[in-house]
Order: sequence, then C-alpha cells, then structure tokens
Amino acid sequence: MFKKVLVSLAATVLTLSVASSASASYVTADGLKFTIYNDGLVADLYPGDATGDTYQVRLELDTTAYSGSATDYILAVSLKISPGTDAGQLSGDNVPGTWAYQSGGLNDGGCNGSGSGFFCAQIPGPDGVLDGSIYTWTFQVDISGTLFGLAGAESTSPHLKANWFDTTDAKIGQISEDVPYDSTTTRTTTRTTTDLDIPVPEPGSLLLLGSGLVAAATRFRRRQGR
Repeated sequence: MFKKVLVSLAATVLTLSVASSASASYVTADGLKFTIYNDGLVADLYPGDATGDTYQVRLELDTTAYSGSATDYILAVSLKISPGTDAGQLSGDNVPGTWAYQSGGLNDGGCNGSGSGFFCAQIPGPDGVLDGSIYTWTFQVDISGTLFGLAGAESTSPHLKANWFDTTDAKIGQISEDVPYDSTTTRTTTRTTTDLDIPVPEPGSLLLLGSGLVAAATRFRRRQGR
C-alpha cells in the first residue's frame, strides 16, 4: 500500500513538472530564441484604476544558438499584450547594464514611444552582447483592454519586436512578429485559453510540494503500522 502511495505521489509531481514547462511559446530569428511567459495578475500599479488589470510578463532571450558574432548586442525589446497599456514597470534579470522602460514600440533607433499597447525596454550602449547568455526582462503592465490570449480573444496573439546591432552600431537583425501561445512550448498557430492566464509553477515550489507529499505519506504509513 505504501509503495502505491509513493508511486502515485511521484506521478503527481512528475505531471506538475511537465506542466510547469508548458505554458509559453517562442519565436526564433538568427538563432535567437525569444520566449514569453505570463505570471498572471499582480498588485495593481494604480489602486484607483480598474482592479485586476496588472499582469507580470517575462520575456526571455536565449542567445546560445545565435548565428552571428558574440560581440553583437541586443539594443531593444518590445511587447504588446493588449490593445492598450496605461502604466508599466520593468526589472532586468541576468541582463547587463541598465535597461530603461518606455511605453510604445521600437524602430531602428530603439524604443520610439509610439504604438498603442506596446511597452519597450532599451539599453544605452552595446552591453547586451549575444555571447551565449540567457537574458530575462520582467514587465509589470497595467492594461486597458482585453489581455491577448485570454478567453474571448483567442484570435489575437502577443506581438514581439526586437533589434540587434554589431560593434559599428549598424542594425544587423530585427524581428516584428506575433507569438501564438500553445501549451506545448513550441512555435504554433493554435492556442488555448489555458496559456496566457495561468501562472507557471516554479521548480522550487514543485520540490517543496513533492517533499510535503512524501512526508505526509510517511506519517500515514507509521499510523497504519500502530
């Protein structure tokens, strides 16, 4: 009986582990892999504004397969997850230098402050080198409208823009593309309502959950042996 319980617990944790890696989609260009994650609702940026409209969105850039030079650099990244955004905050995780947040999209010169619904991050200089690093930008965005990817808006995908330059500050690559969501973590044209609105369990949380379940099973076995 105890072995069956452990097997069941292991299967549960494994299922959660698999699910934890299946909540975002990506696009690639020149070997650069851009992945968008949505962590769900967070505290509203403006309490007097509409409640339940601030989302935390992460953009991950994996440069390990970049086909250009390791001295090339990413200048700016921009996302659109709603028809409109009225506020935002930014933090850079594992990204070199200081990145500035600005509402709007981007052009060849970086963030340009125009484009409804877009929000942008830019670095003033060639610090974000494409040398095999994995960079992550975390945006907390107060939206005004429907969040793309939620039920009722399945035909609309988040939109990604980014550009990268060489050491002469000449633009050598750019992407401006919709990022369809799918629970298989692959590039796809189909999405489900379970993608943009459900947070991704962190590996640490899964480990803690698994440890707790095993401890509970051990206590159950001891009580049965009395």
